[in-house]
Amino acid sequence: MTQSTHRPDIALDLVSTDVPITLDVVPFGAEQNSSEGTNLALFPDKLGDIRVRMQNHSHQDMNLVLKLEGTFPLSWLHLDLAEWQEPSRPDELWQTQAFLLEPKESLQKTISFKIPKHFFEEQTALSRQNTLDLKYKGQVYLSAVTETTREQLVGYKTIDFSIQPLCSYVDFLPEIYQQSDFLTRFVTIFEEAFDPTVQAMDHFWAYLDPLTAPKTLLPFLAEAVAWPMNPAWKLKVQRRLIRNAVELYQWRGSRRGLRFALHLCTELPNDERHIQIIDANDTEFTIGQIRLGQEPTLGGGRAFHFSVKLYCPQNKDYEAIDEHLVRSVIEQEKPAFCTYDLNIINGQEPVD
Repeated sequence: MTQSTHRPDIALDLVSTDVPITLDVVPFGAEQNSSEGTNLALFPDKLGDIRVRMQNHSHQDMNLVLKLEGTFPLSWLHLDLAEWQEPSRPDELWQTQAFLLEPKESLQKTISFKIPKHFFEEQTALSRQNTLDLKYKGQVYLSAVTETTREQLVGYKTIDFSIQPLCSYVDFLPEIYQQSDFLTRFVTIFEEAFDPTVQAMDHFWAYLDPLTAPKTLLPFLAEAVAWPMNPAWKLKVQRRLIRNAVELYQWRGSRRGLRFALHLCTELPNDERHIQIIDANDTEFTIGQIRLGQEPTLGGGRAFHFSVKLYCPQNKDYEAIDEHLVRSVIEQEKPAFCTYDLNIINGQEPVD
């Protein structure tokens, strides 16, 4: 198969449902100074399509495979499983069954995406990050399958996804007027002018939730629940503590309240295995193999003293525990007359 740097044998056009964008495939091995992608706007609970158009400019049959990858969640893909092969391993890509493209023949394939209906309202999206990601990228690859079953990259195209809230003033017009291009463009002027205000009102709840509120609003939200903000605490820790301030007040000075506060600032599981708080009166006194029980102590023990042990698993989901942060939380939540010992054990599971 011979290719020309001016016009390749295979032409690949990507067309979004919004604005058609035509681009020839970059031949494998040719230089490429710039690559313009196609933009696709995705709206909650609405299908967004990318149409992949291919044309064989050569004089011979070609067996082709289309592949897809990207930073978007795989659950957003809506593909025909009779045509596409689901990857069996994490390092594999979604790809089509091999298909034949005859000389001078054109072919079109559709890739559909659909994001969840409550994408903007789902709080679990912010469990491990401070902001909601609204930009994603994808790649479409076209490969030719030779007689030796080896694949040769013919070309590729990048896709930029932008997540946008669903809002259109045109939907409020009678159906007969929705078909008028002039009215559509005229109403869009008002939509672009008023939409920022409407969106702010529709999502005003997000400004009152410490998990989604802008950083500049956090001092106001903290003041509303009388929570003291500590500049040494990380932003995500401050968000979680402010959101749960009322519950922390209810259990302040108790073992349960301290464990819950440590759970919020370290993200460790809120259980007695990973966050151990041991009162001095709970320890048993042992001589050799003889256990004297929970009450006997030697020298009277230390009154109003407790120990804190934190077990941080060796897992990529958990960050190393900041001792300074932990001590500041303990000092704030414990009774003022109590003393304590702190032992942080990183990379080790608790022993039952």
